Amino acid sequence: MGPRRLALEHVTIEAVRVRAEQTLYDAAMALPDVRAAAKRVSAASPREIGAELLRSATLLTDYSAPDACAAAREAIATLGIAKDVELWSVRAAANDHNFGTMLAIRDRIVILLVGRVLRLVDPETLRAAIGHELGHQLLHCASPEQMSTWRACLAIAQSAHAARAARRLCRCALQASELSADRFELLVAQDVAVALRLNAVLSTGLPSPGPGWNVDAYLEGCRAQIEASLDVGDVRTGISHPDDVVRAYATWLFNESDLYRRLTGRGTARLSIDEVDRVIERVLGVNEAVRDARALATWEPRDTTPEALGEAAANAITRLGAAVATFAHRVTRAGSSEAARSIVLEDRADESSADGVDAEELELLRRFEELERRPRLCAAGIRVAGKRS
Repeated sequence: MGPRRLALEHVTIEAVRVRAEQTLYDAAMALPDVRAAAKRVSAASPREIGAELLRSATLLTDYSAPDACAAAREAIATLGIAKDVELWSVRAAANDHNFGTMLAIRDRIVILLVGRVLRLVDPETLRAAIGHELGHQLLHCASPEQMSTWRACLAIAQSAHAARAARRLCRCALQASELSADRFELLVAQDVAVALRLNAVLSTGLPSPGPGWNVDAYLEGCRAQIEASLDVGDVRTGISHPDDVVRAYATWLFNESDLYRRLTGRGTARLSIDEVDRVIERVLGVNEAVRDARALATWEPRDTTPEALGEAAANAITRLGAAVATFAHRVTRAGSSEAARSIVLEDRADESSADGVDAEELELLRRFEELERRPRLCAAGIRVAGKRS
């Protein structure tokens, strides 16, 4: 029995989307850095896309790749998409193998087959891979706003300069997007074994193992890894794409859902889609990522113009100079190290009422205390390493 053709309307498309995905993107767009990145990025025009394809890729046709083109037509027919799909083979490094998608150019959807990937897949796994890219088209490429949000999150996720909470949130959103597209991969394949074979191909770079492959053993290994990781609260993810074990586990969960059964007539329907989404949220750490990012979003950045920074630096130097002079005078009058330590402790106990003393000055006091303790620690045989600033 071949795949059932689906009549996917907007409400059904949104039902297939991983529930946490929109929450994550909304939280990301509440961050100033992500909003600023969204304004800077822009999608290429159809003319630019066409020119780049002609420079670096080759159009696949029914004459050059009949099986691949047939698989693309079957995939769009299964999802009920009323657009033509073009497959382009992209030259890449010897070990590169992947699929990609681009914004629809007028009435066409462009899907990229990168490197040697066409030699690794069989017709079934190729059709599933095309389904994944079509899922991105339906879910994430419907408007320029969606594309700019995705591009902004990708930029922040890859940035070494972005706040850690912002990076984590954007990575979580991108990974949820991939798991959403993976569901369309399964909707096109309508066979969890095919989807898991594709997962194995793309993660290992080895050719498709074929229908005789022991999918149960592979799936059992993935489930065991995820469940053990959840027990200790440490699940491997990635930057823009989840770990292949996470993807296999999430695909299997969708196969067990009532929504998948309702759309395809297949699967066990032993889990509700809400139950599946709750597990996905735990695996990706959604609640923690959103919580930390919301705390970051409420922080108001200071004025960072050169003039403001110069004035702030001058004020800080003046305050610190006064604090050092006062502290040195009090320690000199104390007459002993124990008395000096009591001064430090008194200052810390009374820091809430200190006049004009801020965090920088308190840190300086802490360092004086550390320096005063160092000779006694060394004498006791404890090596104290200095800190690099």
